Amino acid sequence: MTLKYYLGNLCWGLVVFGIIAFGWHDEPQTTAMRTLMGLGLLSGLIFPFAKKAIERIALKYSTHEQWTTGFYTETPMKSGLYAFYFMLIFVVAIPVGAIYLLYLAVSKKST
Repeated sequence: MTLKYYLGNLCWGLVVFGIIAFGWHDEPQTTAMRTLMGLGLLSGLIFPFAKKAIERIALKYSTHEQWTTGFYTETPMKSGLYAFYFMLIFVVAIPVGAIYLLYLAVSKKST
């Protein structure tokens, strides 16, 4: 994974974290909000790894052309699909990102 890819997708992860942080000003001292902020920050930092893992899995079972034609052509409707996709990655970023980081560590040792 290149630095450019990581930094570009880190921005998306931090944007979603910013949305959570914006709601933090209402109840900053509750335990639930502290936990949510901690998990949100961790998820935002691991977001690029989770996105890369999900892309690799999706392209393993499909082709790049399937994701750029038909239902997935660049239309205004696809913007909502992107929003759903990024939120889904943000929610599952901690477990998927951790698994992908372990996979990268194991694959580096075996080569």
